[in-house]
Amino acid sequence: MEPSWRALLVAQLALPLSVLLGGVLLHSMNVLITATLLPSIVADVGGSNLMSWPTTAFVASSIVAATSTAIVSSAVGNRRAFCGGAVIYAAGAVLCALASSMGIVIAGRFVQGLGGGLLSALAYVLVRNVFPEVLWPRVFGLFAGVWSVSVPVGPLIGGLFAGYGNWRGAFFAVAGVGGLLGVTALFILPSAARSDDATKPKVPALRVALICAAIALLSLASVSTGPAIKSVFIVAAIGTFGLTLRIDRRIIPEENSAEAEQALTDHINWVCGSMPGIKVVIRRVLLAEPFRIRPGQEKLTALLQKHGEAIMGEPIPAGGVPIYTDARLYSEAGVPTVLYGAGPHTLLDANGHRADEKLVLEDLRKATQVVALTLADLLTSEG
Repeated sequence: MEPSWRALLVAQLALPLSVLLGGVLLHSMNVLITATLLPSIVADVGGSNLMSWPTTAFVASSIVAATSTAIVSSAVGNRRAFCGGAVIYAAGAVLCALASSMGIVIAGRFVQGLGGGLLSALAYVLVRNVFPEVLWPRVFGLFAGVWSVSVPVGPLIGGLFAGYGNWRGAFFAVAGVGGLLGVTALFILPSAARSDDATKPKVPALRVALICAAIALLSLASVSTGPAIKSVFIVAAIGTFGLTLRIDRRIIPEENSAEAEQALTDHINWVCGSMPGIKVVIRRVLLAEPFRIRPGQEKLTALLQKHGEAIMGEPIPAGGVPIYTDARLYSEAGVPTVLYGAGPHTLLDANGHRADEKLVLEDLRKATQVVALTLADLLTSEG
């Protein structure tokens, strides 16, 4: 198939593409629709001091749902998960439409975020199930365009409903679209059986909790009175986000670790420098260097490449990787260390770190041969 835009207009691709774009659009424009409606909501049900919380609840629950997508899809399949996300999204919108207080609006937005997070994340996951690989870049390009379209469309829709004094109608309309999307997806998206793989996906619970906490702290800062307490919440949010970066930050082989650390430190100091009375103390807890190509690995690498190419029938590239593995400790201590991978060429092809991660047994047999021949050469070589 030619990688052209026209190829996406074929019926068997255009219909699922429309469904997936609809899922991304519903999620992306919802924050802007609600932001436009909030003054009308406050005028009706009160809660002006909580105006930031509907957005906070939506964003935080979206993060939780998106990071839990692998668990949901492995349990019920991608299509059912997408349909379920649309139904949850619609249910949250109905709850908002029927709200009699700001607390109920916040609860509805939290439910909406759960559905929206699933819709958005699963849209990207389903691309590989629906479209040929040559079309993936164009589909992802359309997804990016949808996020851009939501910027003017979201406030426009919200403004129309607010202008006519019917903010509840906006949520009912969104609920209808979400329900329609769920039903349509049930008949158009390809079915996928749930995975019975023994390897179960895990949610990065600590990191998700820290990100949600940072969002909540910023919202608390926005409703706090008095510069002291406001500063405390802001600093706590920055610290929480910084802790998340510390957990997630990995040095890539092309980086200089000292420069990367200094850049992060400088940025934190710059952010806090504009806040009088705040003192920043930064201490290194752990600096995990990447697994780089080092002197002494040449012979082992060359042997693996030679036998790998002979058995696999293609060149075996060598490079560094930003992985946090004990193998790098041996390498840093001067022990020649090489990680040799077997199976699909990329993590995407291998469904890496997912419930249905796969490795063809024949690839494993060939890789075993490569390692055995390499070991034999090392044991029989002179010097």
